[in-house]
This record gives sequence, structure tokens and C-alpha cells, in this order.
Amino acid sequence: MSRLLLLLIGVSATLAGCFSYQDIDKVLFTSAVLVDVAEDGSPILYFEAFHPQRGSTKETQVMQRLIFKTQAKTVGEAINQLSESSALRVNFTQNRTLLFTRRAAERGLETFIDSFDRREEFLVRTNVLIYDGDPEALMNVKLKGEQHVGIYLYELLRTAKTVSSKTLDTNIREFLTQSLIGDHLTMLPLITVKRHLNEDKVSVEGIALLQDYRLKDTISTDETLYLNFLRDEIRRAIISVPHPTVQDKHVTLLLTKSDTTQQVSPSATSLSVWKRISCQALIRETEVRTAFTNEQLSTLEKNVEDLIASRCKALYEREKQRGIDIIGARELAFRYCPGDNRRQDSGAVLTVEAKVTIRGSTDTKGFGLDFPEK
Repeated sequence: MSRLLLLLIGVSATLAGCFSYQDIDKVLFTSAVLVDVAEDGSPILYFEAFHPQRGSTKETQVMQRLIFKTQAKTVGEAINQLSESSALRVNFTQNRTLLFTRRAAERGLETFIDSFDRREEFLVRTNVLIYDGDPEALMNVKLKGEQHVGIYLYELLRTAKTVSSKTLDTNIREFLTQSLIGDHLTMLPLITVKRHLNEDKVSVEGIALLQDYRLKDTISTDETLYLNFLRDEIRRAIISVPHPTVQDKHVTLLLTKSDTTQQVSPSATSLSVWKRISCQALIRETEVRTAFTNEQLSTLEKNVEDLIASRCKALYEREKQRGIDIIGARELAFRYCPGDNRRQDSGAVLTVEAKVTIRGSTDTKGFGLDFPEK
């Protein structure tokens, strides 16, 4: 009898932590939450959710996509409205993206983000983004191959960051941490919906720079590449430079490896920061048949080095003039010169050096070789 009782207790404990089919039917899972703001400053929340339903057989499930909109005095009240207005229990454990409209970011996100930080269901892997456009256009966009916008954006950022290094992904934990250190600068992907070939496309348009939870500036996708050089976040990248021997032609290189090292040196009233960027590259396109000599190859490497260094320096100086510290100079000054407010307030003098090494053959069979004339 005691063995039977122990067996029943063990089976009950095993099943208690799992969703049964009946449990699943009563739960509403969110995949994306979009926060907008009304004229009076109250939050407007859009929820993309999916409701798992049993199909014709017990083994099959149907995912029903649902869109909800709520408005209240606070984000917490707006979330509770969602639970009250549906007969289902709302679950945020599958939420992939948390978006704020540009209008909300311009007002400031500090009052909106707190509720998501305090809810245990919002996992740290949830990406935070800024959306520039009409909220309903994003919620109603039709995507090929993916029904849910939240999941699509999550995969889009991961792929784009790996393939081109022209974006970044920032989760809730990183967003909150960046908002507390240095100049309180956070960097979030900026997305929009565009019409392309008679269908709507969700695309990454660059990076939104927020300071003290408020939008300060934006950086284009091309500039994001050089921002990631400074941040040592390059995985793979494509760069094109003028052909060293043929006018009006270009050479395209694939950067397969990049490493950015940093050296900091305090001066009398400021901070000097050296960034050394070391890259390995392969030639991907020359537009004309070319077999480079060693001298031409050195010229090509020098052109790429100058391009990277100049674009990185120009981006830093431009944002510095706008009062934005994209290399964390204030935090560096605090670490290297604690208590010295002169250095912490003056920013940094940035020097960027780049070293590019082109590896592999510079020609291709039937394309890169110069054949002798007959």
C-alpha cells in the first residue's frame, strides 16, 4: 500500500509542472509587445499573441494569431486590462520583442520600462527595439514565411548581426544596465515598415541612441558598421573600396575576422583613447578581371584601413559634438581617473588605427587571370 501511495505521489509531482492540453487551451502567449504614448502621456499597448488550440486530433495544434490594444494610466494597468478583457490567462514567457514607438522614445522610456523589469515572465533574452512608424501598420503587416512579427524581428536581428554587422541586438538586461553607467547611453535597433515590390517589409533602419531613456539621435545602417568596429562587435562585414588600378570600378571585401583593442591614457585635462582595429579579409568581387601584384594588394589594404579609421573617427566626432559619447569615455575616465570631474566632463581624444590583411588568392579561374593574347 505504501509503495502504491509513493507511486501516485511521484506521478502527480511529475505532471504538475507541465501544461496539459486543457491548460494550453486556456493560455494566451505573447510574442511581441509594442508601447506607444497618447497625447496626454498615457501608454498605449499593442500585444501580438498566439493562442494554441487543439486541432481535429489530439496530436495536432493550431496557432491562432491575435492582436490586442489597451490604454491606461500606467503600463501595469494596461497589461492587466489585457488579462481582464480576455477569457484566457496571459503568459509572457514566450515574448521575443519589446518595442517602443519613436514618439514614446522622444518623450522618455523611464516610466514605461519599469513594469517590464519587475515582471518575472519577461525574460532577459527579450530584445528591445525602437519602431518608427504607425503601430497598427506593424501589428497588421503580412510576412512571408513567418506569421508572428515578434519572432520574425528576433530572428532578423540575430541574422543581420551575424551576416553584416550593420545592426545590434539589445536585451532588457543590457538596456537597463547601459542606462545606469557612464553617460546613461543606450543603443537600440531602429526598425520601420516599408513598401517593397507591392508588399510590406519590416527592415532595420539603423540604431537609436537614447540618453537617460530619451531619444537623442539615430545612426544609419551604414554608420552602424563603424560603430560596431569601435565597440568590437564585428563578426562578418562587407566593405567596398575603389579599385586600385581601374577607374570607376570597386573591389568588395569580406571581413572574416575583426578584433578591436583599446588603450587609455589620461592627460592633464582629458583622456586619450587609442582604438586599434585588426581585420582579416577575403576578396569577394573586383568587377573586372584582376590579378593583383603585391604592391597593388598593399595599396588595397591601405585603402580599406584608411576608410575604416576615417569613418570611425568621423562618427565619434559628430556624435561628440551632439553631446553623445558612443565609446563610453565618461565611464573610462571614471575608471582611470576617479574623482577627476574635468576629465570625466571633457570627453576623450580618440585615435583610430586599422590594420587589414587580405588572405587567400586574389584571382579566380577564368576570371582573375590575365590570359596572354594570341
